[in-house]
Amino acid sequence: MERWNMPIRRINLDNFTVFENMTIEFCDGINILLGENGLGKTHVRSIKCFHSCKRNFI
Repeated sequence: MERWNMPIRRINLDNFTVFENMTIEFCDGINILLGENGLGKTHVRSIKCFHSCKRNFI
């Protein structure tokens, strides 16, 4: 079975949880999200995980 290895380069968020309108761009390698509590760091991680899992089933 062939696996896709396509990194997520950018996420555009419109009216999603705590984000009104935001674009997040990721670099190659490790990306670190820093910020106060309640700013959406876990939401960003969840979006990336969901996208990765969803892509594996297509």
